[in-house]
Amino acid sequence: MSFIEGFYSFNIEISNVSNDFHGKTRVKVGRHVEEPLHHFYARVVAYIHSYTEGLELNSNHVHEEEPALYIRDALSHYKFWGEVGDPDQKKVMAGTRNHKGAVFRHYFYNAEQLSRFCSVLRGTKSNWIEPIHFYMLPADILDALAEEERSQVRWSVTLVDNNAYLSTGTTDLAFAIEDVDVWREYQLSIGNA
Repeated sequence: MSFIEGFYSFNIEISNVSNDFHGKTRVKVGRHVEEPLHHFYARVVAYIHSYTEGLELNSNHVHEEEPALYIRDALSHYKFWGEVGDPDQKKVMAGTRNHKGAVFRHYFYNAEQLSRFCSVLRGTKSNWIEPIHFYMLPADILDALAEEERSQVRWSVTLVDNNAYLSTGTTDLAFAIEDVDVWREYQLSIGNA
């Protein structure tokens, strides 16, 4: 059973220069009682970074089957599958196996999550994570957003490649959303073990 701590309403103006997209989106997001604010804001920032028409943000971050971010076609097949935080290996493997052709993204927001995922990959003989594009969100930005926690939010965001410029109305934040080569990180972790 899912217990929601509260709902947050985000009105976001997005300018994605790299994708030649400019538009507005309004999304209502539930925060689970056990969900840390960092994870909550990581989901929202991942949503903004991945935003395209039809993208949904799962209000139940602990739902066992649905990803945190998704787009489904008319037949309920996933066209986009996005996760945030510590990956559930079985869920991610099932997603990549059952939804071929979908875009897969995963967002970490601290080095420990990446390290734990590399540990999960131990014993892996094939690069089954190859279809997944991994990113690292900066923890200090999530700190700043958590400090401004409000239930009604109006943001303006400009994205240029993986650089983001976010205005909350009271604070202007500039940060990079870094690409992560998880297979390379995994190989390095084996060498350091």
